[in-house]
Amino acid sequence: LAYSSPIDQLQNNHLGKNVFLQDKDGRLYIIYKNCLYVKQNNKGDSWNMKVTDILTAAIDPTNSNILYIVTTKNVVRKSMDAGQTWIDITNGLSSSIYISRILINPHDNNEVFLGSSFGLYKTSDAGFRWEQTSLKDNVIEIIINPKDKAKQYALTAAGLLFSKDEGQSWNRMDSALPKQLIKGKGRSAKQIPLHVNSITFANHSTPLLLAVTDETVEEGK
Repeated sequence: LAYSSPIDQLQNNHLGKNVFLQDKDGRLYIIYKNCLYVKQNNKGDSWNMKVTDILTAAIDPTNSNILYIVTTKNVVRKSMDAGQTWIDITNGLSSSIYISRILINPHDNNEVFLGSSFGLYKTSDAGFRWEQTSLKDNVIEIIINPKDKAKQYALTAAGLLFSKDEGQSWNRMDSALPKQLIKGKGRSAKQIPLHVNSITFANHSTPLLLAVTDETVEEGK
């Protein structure tokens, strides 16, 4: 299990599997075994299951009653009453895409992003209509700088990308990561950046992007 900082500290509103997320009103959520639970008391020993068969979720950073989920069948749903009722807002999204991430723009809660196997999708009207963005790579994660809405970061199958114009254009940013030596044919070899598993922000006052890799680099290597 992992704990994600409260929304009012980092404006992080995405909820993945086995990760705790606290909304701005203090309610604590977790996705466990594809079910969304919310804590019912301050002791943490009473949890209420809100919905089943979900992959990922997001909580509106300005209104804790608004929740978004992606189901195991890649259906996008929205609740405006803290998970009591749900409406389908898939609205034209292809049934063949796999959605791995949902994120509400911390600077504009009408903008919601979907990271998918077909790229990054966005709605500007809180889910009534979805459009594919300029990013067409398989998007694993998407985060937005909580202090600067123009700066967006995406972890894709092609690498770690950065946009400084609210997602209009993207550039690779993993060249500064530590390198690993990969053996090629014969006696050839090349150095490539370490593979990044996930990205997150730390330090609300001066946001710091952290990249988590699955390799370790020894000092001096």
